[in-house]
Amino acid sequence: MKGERVHEYVVPFPASDVWEVVGSLELPQLVRNMPGVLDDLTVIGDGSVGTIFVLTVPDGWPFKVYRERIATLDHGKMLKNVDVVEDGVLGFGFTFCTTRFEVVHLGPTTSMFRGTILYEIDDAQASQAAVDMVDLMQMDGIASAIAHYIVDKKSYSRKLSGEQSFQRDVPHPAADVWEVYSTLKLAELLRQVFPDVQWEGNGSVGTIFSLTLPPGPLSNYKEKVVTMNHEKRIKELDVIEGGYLEKDFTFYRTRFEIIESSPTTSIIRSTIVFELNDKSTTAAANMKLANVMGLKTAGDVTSDYLTNKNN
Repeated sequence: MKGERVHEYVVPFPASDVWEVVGSLELPQLVRNMPGVLDDLTVIGDGSVGTIFVLTVPDGWPFKVYRERIATLDHGKMLKNVDVVEDGVLGFGFTFCTTRFEVVHLGPTTSMFRGTILYEIDDAQASQAAVDMVDLMQMDGIASAIAHYIVDKKSYSRKLSGEQSFQRDVPHPAADVWEVYSTLKLAELLRQVFPDVQWEGNGSVGTIFSLTLPPGPLSNYKEKVVTMNHEKRIKELDVIEGGYLEKDFTFYRTRFEIIESSPTTSIIRSTIVFELNDKSTTAAANMKLANVMGLKTAGDVTSDYLTNKNN
């Protein structure tokens, strides 16, 4: 079985500045310093093709140490492939696993960081638990770390905006998944994880959701359904009160897209789009609050619900 996970992060920096980090040993240095991601990272090489990374992961993973090797480094296309070559997921039925880093030019001062994990796993050993080892939380953290590193390194001073996307394959028809996402059923399912979700409305455009959060950097907030396109299976919600708007964000939108990949499978694409006032002295810290991985739970509860419903 082959598969891929894709994470995209639009950043307000030229592609050359982002590639300067991604295409060099500055990237593993950033990853090494990210809290909770790795216990250790050793580099053997100068960052060119053939360079080996020895990664030690925190407790809780089904393995402890594995090795990766830079297989491709294309400065012209701004593309870098890093293959797992020893241990790690290769000990759990995976026959191939590579991380692809790409920097895409979008404009003179805007680019996209795209992280893709491509894998192949023996059909006899394929399971959701095995596939879940291909975790994108690291990729999201890497994208965020790159953005903040460039802000500090280049001393940028302009309006900060961005976009992050997370894509998840689910073994259910697009129509069934959309039936959950386009109705209040999703909010009802999320209440199993977040009990303090309230709403006013019937789930269509204009419905307002109130989220009460545990103590932390974000206050409680409200978001409003602003788009519900049943034909394209797209739903958008804007934060209208509290939360991100109290952290110097001037705009924060969540977008869900349900994409049919076959008659029995589909893709949930979750995206956040935001703008941030960079005049604040806490802008760099606040930007870290923009995290698409928080939307992963919606896909998890939907997939579980549909699996149980059909069994």
